[in-house]
Amino acid sequence: MEDAHLSEETLAKWLSGTLEHDEVLELVIPHFLVHCPICRERHAEILRVQKEVGHWDPEIAVTEGKQAPELWARLADQPYPEQLREVEEDEDLHAWGLCQLLLRKSREATFSDPNRGVELANLALRVVRRLGKVYDVDWVMDLRARCFAYLGNARRVLGELRSAEDAFVKAEACLARSTSGNREVRAEVLDLKSSLRRAQRRLDEALELVDRSLAIYRENSELYSAGKLILARVQILKEVGELDSAIQLLRESLSEIDSSGDSRLSAYGRYNLLGCLTLAGSY
Repeated sequence: MEDAHLSEETLAKWLSGTLEHDEVLELVIPHFLVHCPICRERHAEILRVQKEVGHWDPEIAVTEGKQAPELWARLADQPYPEQLREVEEDEDLHAWGLCQLLLRKSREATFSDPNRGVELANLALRVVRRLGKVYDVDWVMDLRARCFAYLGNARRVLGELRSAEDAFVKAEACLARSTSGNREVRAEVLDLKSSLRRAQRRLDEALELVDRSLAIYRENSELYSAGKLILARVQILKEVGELDSAIQLLRESLSEIDSSGDSRLSAYGRYNLLGCLTLAGSY
């Protein structure tokens, strides 16, 4: 690959502006990335930001990813009612990147301050409902699904299981209307919904949701998310009294958990196996 060069025909088409965009991505960009380490670094950063911002368009991801902290700074110190008003009235705040940042902050806050997690998810919902036509309607529907799922997750932690259920019904309705094919969003909603089913003690359903989400994460090589779900499945198996199955799953999956590259996740997997083996030995 390092010795590959663009053909005269490809180069001529590119210079004249007639080379198809897909061909630019397939032929021209890889050529630059192979031969320029700085471009490789910048491309890797763009991919990271795209994942963080959650948008398929690199320009939107990079631009709005940079703008989002500045937009949040205009809201952060205001009381919640004022934040709601600002999000309703200020068109500058109707941005994809800000919505994604609010969702990240909601998930971070949920376990330490679930009330704040609910507020941030509600703010994200206000933003996503006002996103303009510049954004693809199916991707907006996916983002709405994530907003409802994060809202439901924060309500679950608060113990408001009925309103959490309602939020997940709305999340799944949004997914049903979307034709984006974004399976990672579906996996995340299934993952969060499985936690609600655990809280409701509907453990068979929780297992089924974990398995569906895990299959998607494995298919997309989302190693960290897959590792977390394996450990969630272990906990559910323990709760339904399937200790032997939990031990077998951990023994079979430690290498997969290790492949996530997260040392804490690997340590937690081994800690769980030791705990299960100790528990089994006590019977």
